[in-house]
This record gives sequence, structure tokens and C-alpha cells, in this order.
Amino acid sequence: MRQIRWAPALAGIALAAVLVTPHPNGVARVRVMAATIHYYIDWVSVNPLYPRTVIVAGTRQLVDQQHDDLWIMRSADGGATWIDLTEQVFGAGHSPQVRGPDTFTLAPLVVGPDGTHLSMGLSQTGGAGRLHTWYDLLLSGDRGLTWTLPQTVTETGIVDYHVGFTAAAFGPLGTTRLYAVDPGNGPDGGPDGNLYVSDTDGLQWRAVQAASIQQPSGVVADPRRRDTVYVVDAGPSSTQSMTVTWQRSDDAGATWSVLRLPHGLGAARFALSIDPHLGATLVGQSTDARLPSDRRFLSSDGGRTWSAATCAGDLAGACPAFVVDNVFGTRRSYGFYPRGPEAGIHAFTGGGLAGPRLSLSDRLPVPLSAISAVGGGLRAGDPVYVASRVVSGTVQGALYRSDDAGASWRPLVLPLVPPSLLPASRAPTALYVAAARHSVDTPFVAAYQRWSALLGWPLTEAYTDTMTGARTQVFANLGLEVRNGRVVFAALGAQALADEGLSFHRVAPVARTTTRLYFPQTGHTLQGDMLRYWQAHGGLTVLGPPISEMVGLGNGVNGRFVDLAYPTQWFVNARLERHRGPHGEKVLIQLGALGTEALDWKGWTTQASPNY
Repeated sequence: MRQIRWAPALAGIALAAVLVTPHPNGVARVRVMAATIHYYIDWVSVNPLYPRTVIVAGTRQLVDQQHDDLWIMRSADGGATWIDLTEQVFGAGHSPQVRGPDTFTLAPLVVGPDGTHLSMGLSQTGGAGRLHTWYDLLLSGDRGLTWTLPQTVTETGIVDYHVGFTAAAFGPLGTTRLYAVDPGNGPDGGPDGNLYVSDTDGLQWRAVQAASIQQPSGVVADPRRRDTVYVVDAGPSSTQSMTVTWQRSDDAGATWSVLRLPHGLGAARFALSIDPHLGATLVGQSTDARLPSDRRFLSSDGGRTWSAATCAGDLAGACPAFVVDNVFGTRRSYGFYPRGPEAGIHAFTGGGLAGPRLSLSDRLPVPLSAISAVGGGLRAGDPVYVASRVVSGTVQGALYRSDDAGASWRPLVLPLVPPSLLPASRAPTALYVAAARHSVDTPFVAAYQRWSALLGWPLTEAYTDTMTGARTQVFANLGLEVRNGRVVFAALGAQALADEGLSFHRVAPVARTTTRLYFPQTGHTLQGDMLRYWQAHGGLTVLGPPISEMVGLGNGVNGRFVDLAYPTQWFVNARLERHRGPHGEKVLIQLGALGTEALDWKGWTTQASPNY
């Protein structure tokens, strides 16, 4: 059973369209290289200020394994092309798993008021009895292309990455203010929580020490006043019973006052938000079963007084499941209502009631009941996106886009299948290798024909590496790339060491001889049989310069290097290994299978992969 759990919602303007797909019964199964793989779209976020920027996240489940890998992709052209952010977000080879000893959860995006700064939550549940949860807050200042962890400054002035933020909120447009909360009391028995404030777009943070804030779990920022912030707090951690309160500060957390909620409603079941359809008005909603589902409470004075209301776009007691603004016509909002006799798309203005059902409801690409996310721009004619739970090929969930105000829709294709599992290209200029079930891409054919004995079989189809932007193809031992119009060998050796956080100290320069070379660019030597092999097999062009001396660090096993008896030497593009026969006979120099290990590290292999 897949364990998909969402981190606490992160406060922000209502921008992200979210798709959650529970594990289906009888989901379509796809056979790729004799392994059953399921792909799930878990959520979709559209940046309304830059509506051609779309970020999609989900899971990849290989039935033969005991975990699912998270993945995340971004498009800057409305879904025409995509880049895989998984390695950039999680670190190369460390795609979090949603099954197994720990459960990881990637929360949907929060988009700042400038549309450029984004935040995203990552939670990890595990430890003894799976009772503890850790949180990370990931931040981006370039619309989601690159991500980083927040940094805090300690009392001694040390800057370090901060782990533990559970929620974040952006300050008003035109400021660099962000708020975040850390509830404290992690699995290590840490101190009470704090509100944190950043005036550097989240690059660095400072803790706000406040006696009245003990275990904050949520935060809402005022969209007009930089120093006004609301926090929900669970009270002192030392008490057996928690007293949950919503508190307000008008001086960025220095002092606080407890909000008096309407009708004596409890704070534990009361959520605060800012609805952009109502300006800076504070909106409260309670899950109290005694209240109708469309009941809202509005406050225009920062929570001091409240008035009862219904939700924006109320339709006979039903609130819209999704809302987009202006994309189907200017100066109106459009709600999607999946149930009831008037199910469809209805327009409304501001916080008013929904109007009649619109005819464009009948042009949707999937039934309303199957829609699980809607997002779009803020202007008439901007693209609008609809995600659904339907099965489409290998993917549980589908994504569609309309550029003509909903008159027509076209499906968007997500490149979810790893290059190692794609079917072989049948391009007439490609070279098909039947034993590997892959084709060597056209730019690499000449290099493969010359160096095939060193490269080994192709393990992938050609693809664009999202970290380097280079056209790439991985082979059993080496990789090829197109750089500046030229085919070169990929730096698999340097990348493998970087993935493991390994490096070797430079050695002192020595004189060059016929049996020993020194490489000043890397600070290492090459000699003896390793030198002779290197010279006879492409040298700098193919293997690159050495980045280690002779060491005992051996082959990789499932992405981890183990200490083996045979000597090895690392190069920028390769690894050389010295082996003896099973009875101690002739010594052989061989290339290490860095291509195979690179795919294992990325999670691109299956149990059915060829044995190289």
C-alpha cells in the first residue's frame, strides 16, 4: 500500500493547483523491460503570474522493489518541454522514498506575490515506531528552476542550513520578507518552537524569541503590512493538554495578542487564510460539524471582529472545488463545481454568489468528477490547465491545457519514463544495438563505432541532462555528451565521487618520466600498467586526467562504494581497476562499470536490466 501523506499546508496566495491521487485499485500496469512500473501524478502547481511555468510532482513505483521514488518536473513553456528537477531538489541519487523505513512527503508549492520566489515543504516520517516527523523547507528565487535550504545565523554568528520549518508565508509584494515556523520538540527532544523571519527572500533567517509562542504549526502573513503576521500555536510542550490559539503580531513577532474567534469556536479546528478575491480581508473557516460547509467568517480589522458570510462563489451552499480568475473572461472568477444538479463551471465576482452554469462546462476534456486540479494565469487569454485522475498510458493522472478560454483542450505529455527504460529510437541515422535493446543516437554513432569496446553497451536512449543541459547518452562504462557542438566523453568519474562526497588530496609535483606522468590540473600522478593502459585507450580524450592516486576503493554496489582488494585509480571520465584471474594468474587492467553505477544511483535501473 502506498503511503502518501501531505505535509502541513504552507500559507500563501491561492495559486497552486493541487492534484492528489490515492492508490487506485486495478490501476493500469505497463510492462517496460519486463518490469512493472506505475507512475502517479500527485500534484500540479501553476504559477499564475507566469502561467506558462508549471511544476508537477509525483511518485514512480517499481512493483519489484519495496519503495516508491518521488519525482518533480518543471516546464517553462506551458508543458511543451520539461526538465527533471528530482536530482536538483533532492540531491543526485537521493530521490526520497514514500515507502520503506521512512515516508517522505512533498507538499505543494507556495508562490510568492512576485511570482518569482517559491517555497515547498518536504517532510520525513520515521524513527522508532515511525512516531517522529522531520521537515525541510525548500526555497527558490527563480520560479522553481533551482532550490536551496534556508540558512539561520546562530548566537555565535555561525551560518548553517536550517531543518525543521513546517510552514512558511511570503510578506507583501515589494518586500523581501518571509515568515516560517519551527514547532520544535523534534525526535531529539529539542527546545520549544519559534517564529523565524527573513528579510533576504529566505536566504537567511533569524529566530524571534517570544514567550507566548511555544509550538507554532501554521503561519499567515498580511498581504499589505510587512510586520503583521498570524501564527497558530499549540501552547507549552511541557503540559499534557494543549491550548491551541491563533495569535497576531504587528511588530514581526516581538509582541503578540490572542485572537478572539467568532462564536466561541476552538482554534484547533479553525483555519485562517487570505482570499485574494477579498483583498486583505482575513478569512476564517471552521471544521466544526455544527456549521454549514460553506460558512466563512470575515475580518477586516486583523481578527478583532468577525462577520459571518459564505464562501466566495457560493452555489446553493456549495463552495467551488477550484477557482481561476479572468482566463475565461475578464473581471470575473470561475469556480469548478463537481457535484450537484448544477455541476459545472460558474462565474462570480469578488466574494459574491455563483452565476448560471456556463456552456464551456461541456467542453472540458474529462468529466468534472475526474478533475483533481485546475490552475491558470490571471488575464484573459492566459493558458489554463486541468489535471485529472484518469489513467493515460503509463501514468495515473493526466494534464491538459487550453489557450482559447476553454473552447478546446490538448493533452500534455510528461517525460516520466527514465531514458534507460525508453524504447529504442528507430531514427534512420541512429544505430540500433539489439543485445542492449537501445539505439546509439545519431551524434554519438561515430564515437561509438570507434570506442565501443571501451564504452560498452548503451544503457539509455539519448536525453538532455537537466543538470548540465547537454545531450547525453550513458553506456556501461562511460558516457557521451554533446558540448558546444562537439561529442566529448562525460565526466562520470568526477560525478561519481561528487555524488558520494569523496575527494582525494593533491600530491606534490614530481618530475615527468617515460613511466610516470604528473598532471598539474588535477594534482595527481599516473604510472606503471595504469599509465600504459591509459595511453593505449584514448588518454585525455577518452579517460581524462587522473583525480586520485592508486587506491583500494573498489566497485560500486547499489550506488555505494565498498573497500575491495584490487587497486583502482579514478579519472575524470572513468575508473581503472587492476584485477587478477581467479587463480592469481595474469594481471588485467579493466574499466569500471561507471555507467551502470550511475544509473543505479539515479534509480533508473530495474531488476530486468541487462547484465553488463
